[in-house]
Amino acid sequence: MGLDIKQTSDDGYGILGVVDRKPYLLKVDKNGYFVWDTVHGTLVDYRDPVPTLMATLLENQEEAFFFFCLKKVGLEWTPILLRYTVDNHDITEYRLHFSDNSFFTESVFLLKAVEVANNVFLLFVAENDGDTLHLLEVNTTGLIIGHHEHTVSNNCFYAYDVEDQRYHH
Repeated sequence: MGLDIKQTSDDGYGILGVVDRKPYLLKVDKNGYFVWDTVHGTLVDYRDPVPTLMATLLENQEEAFFFFCLKKVGLEWTPILLRYTVDNHDITEYRLHFSDNSFFTESVFLLKAVEVANNVFLLFVAENDGDTLHLLEVNTTGLIIGHHEHTVSNNCFYAYDVEDQRYHH
């Protein structure tokens, strides 16, 4: 299932999808012809990507895609920022962390992500208990540069969508 599409610097398109809850990346040229994809099993350790693909040029002018997903760490599924470098097909994983190098360890549902500035993303997550929401400002190395936590009142109704395994309000 396709989640998001972004135009690339060569006028082609990067497409983020999900297959069996696993992230999948596909690159097509400006005419829609296949260029490359992440072969089955490449991203097998990850699941439930946020339906937002962010494309950016790195300092060395190499194009990269970023997206958030979950990875099992210990007994918990923890949020991860993945970077996929287009030229050499390199995958780099960044656990979300604070400036003191402590990790964001809440077990959460990933709700939404957006790129708000050059190389700064907002990630909106809900804890599994459904009572706490977090808005995280994250840079391209997974560093949390802003964190806002909100407790949800009891009069809100929440549902869990079985089809896409995501938390919905």
